[in-house]
Amino acid sequence: MTNMVAQIRNIDLMMGSGIKKPSLGEKKNIKIFRRSIVASRNIKKGDKIKYTDFNWIRNSHGLSPGFENKFLNKKIKTNLLKGRPFKLKSF
Repeated sequence: MTNMVAQIRNIDLMMGSGIKKPSLGEKKNIKIFRRSIVASRNIKKGDKIKYTDFNWIRNSHGLSPGFENKFLNKKIKTNLLKGRPFKLKSF
C-alpha cells in the first residue's frame, strides 16, 4: 500500500500544474523563432495595403501574425521598404 501511494504521488508530480508556459530553453530562443509581419514589396506613402503586401519571416522585430486584418485596405502614412516590419504608427 505504501508503494502504491508513493506511485500515485509521483503521477501527480509528473502531470504538472496544467498551466502551459515556455521552458527556460524556449525563452532563450523565442525571439529567433517567432514570426513577424514585413512588407513583401516597396510600399509608397498613400498606397492601400493588400494581402499580397504581407510576408511573414522569423525575426520577431515587428508585429506578430494576426494583425493583418487591421491593415487591409488602409492607406499607409510612410514609405515602407521591402522586408521592413509593419508598425501600428504607420497607419
